[in-house]
Amino acid sequence: MKWIPLEQNLFPGLIRFIIENEWKSVSLTSRLINLQGDFRQIRRLTSRIFCLKTAGLQDILGVVMITPTGLFLPILSPELPLHDTLFQKATIRFLSSFRKILCIMGTDPDVTAFKNLLSSNTRAEIEYNLLAADFPMAPPFIPRGFPNIKRAEEKDAEKLLPLEEKYMTDEVLLDSSCLNRRIVLKNLKDTCRNQILLYTEKEGIPVAKVNTNALGVNYAQIGGVFTDYTYRRKGFSTILMKQLMFESAKLRKKSILFVKKDNKAAGNLYLKTGFNKIGNYRIVYIDY
Repeated sequence: MKWIPLEQNLFPGLIRFIIENEWKSVSLTSRLINLQGDFRQIRRLTSRIFCLKTAGLQDILGVVMITPTGLFLPILSPELPLHDTLFQKATIRFLSSFRKILCIMGTDPDVTAFKNLLSSNTRAEIEYNLLAADFPMAPPFIPRGFPNIKRAEEKDAEKLLPLEEKYMTDEVLLDSSCLNRRIVLKNLKDTCRNQILLYTEKEGIPVAKVNTNALGVNYAQIGGVFTDYTYRRKGFSTILMKQLMFESAKLRKKSILFVKKDNKAAGNLYLKTGFNKIGNYRIVYIDY
């Protein structure tokens, strides 16, 4: 059993494995395809990809992607025995070849399998519920008087920035003092340009937003769900979520997301909009 770099002869098997297991890491599959939904050529991938193979077997047993920023994205076959000595020895050798892995993100069993074999210390871990929803049958009902739902373009990033900063502070950053306005704006422009971001306004000021953050082969991963504090409990997030699910369905992509286990309010919102739990998700931050 060995982790080997992705080569052209492994690409068909990689695609089969990814499509079958995509629900485990849409963040990984979204980096393999272009904006048109086609798989990129190997030479055009900016991240390094490795496949787990066993001598004499054609099937791929696992895939990991390591991005230039130190993000480690694993997908392991459900049939793979994670406590097997051959897997653990191969993985320890594999992990020792990387100088810096800053974050591991994926389904709980897959992330834990790698975290337990790392020699580095864990700085923080966050547990999530992984939720998915089927295609909505129709667009959501929009009640009378509900503000217009707008789809953001890149030029809207500046006015959406205050709302995005609040979202990053409340839901994403481990330390809010690390918020970098310039980087947040750059990433927000990328989201407006390459993802689906829906928002609504009051008196010309955005008060609620939701967006996809990864468009995979068969799934659209939702994130960035946030309503300004003054306008909560008025149904903004619910309607925006339902509209985003419908927009994703038009692309023939099911909706998927992960929500912190201790965020009961958000969890209830997603269950109310048609999501069901399909697994556990985990993000581990590595200390160097």
